[in-house]
Amino acid sequence: MQAAPAPAAEEATEDEDDPSVEEFLQALLQIQREVRDREEKARLEALLRLQLQRQEQAKREAVGRLFAQAMQEALQEAVMEEQKKREQAELVRFLQALGL
Repeated sequence: MQAAPAPAAEEATEDEDDPSVEEFLQALLQIQREVRDREEKARLEALLRLQLQRQEQAKREAVGRLFAQAMQEALQEAVMEEQKKREQAELVRFLQALGL
């Protein structure tokens, strides 16, 4: 019959399975780096979203200004065309009054 292994041998094996203090600290530092990286990534993504929203708002405002400008120009053109028609009609009446 064989004797059971000595308890000291079992403890040595268990100690080898446990991480060393250095390994534990390295793992902790790695976790901290990953957390910082995720936080930085989230912060940068939020900044990018904000910048994109601002750019989209600026584009909408620019399109609105261009539309308003185009409408104003079209209105001015219509007014000038109407003025021109009135002046031509007045000239025709004047020439008719002169018998021409």
